[in-house]
Order: sequence, then structure tokens, then C-alpha cells
Amino acid sequence: MLINENKQGERKLGVTIRKKTGGAVVRNRMRRLVKEFYRLHKDLFPDRQNNLLKVKQVPERITWTETDKELHELLHVNTL
Repeated sequence: MLINENKQGERKLGVTIRKKTGGAVVRNRMRRLVKEFYRLHKDLFPDRQNNLLKVKQVPERITWTETDKELHELLHVNTL
């Protein structure tokens, strides 16, 4: 996860997934799950920052609980 300040005063999220990780269906499903996590947990992302999440590997079974758990762990590590 890359974090960069912006001057517009709002938080933003970008998601990138390499083509090597899977087909378009898999990549779009992962992107939708990440965006849903962002929508539900905006308070975990600081104001005035651009957040870029690079997905390097997609799990075999993409589930909401797995995605939620991993992103909570990632954000907890970044805030320390």
C-alpha cells in the first residue's frame, strides 16, 4: 500500500492488479471487494491522502471475510 498526501483535502483510493494475477473476472472481483472495504471503513484511511493498493496475488478463493481480514491487518501495520 502506497500513501501520498494530496492538497485537495479528501481521501482517495486507487487499486491496481497485475494481469498475471488472473483473468478479468478475478481482477474485477478483487477490485470490487477492496472498494467495498474502503466504503465501509473510510475512517481507517486518513484524510488528505491518496491511498494506492497494489494487489500482487489473489487468493484461490476470493471471499469477503478473507479480504476484510487481510486489509484490516495491512492497515493496522501501516498505522503503527
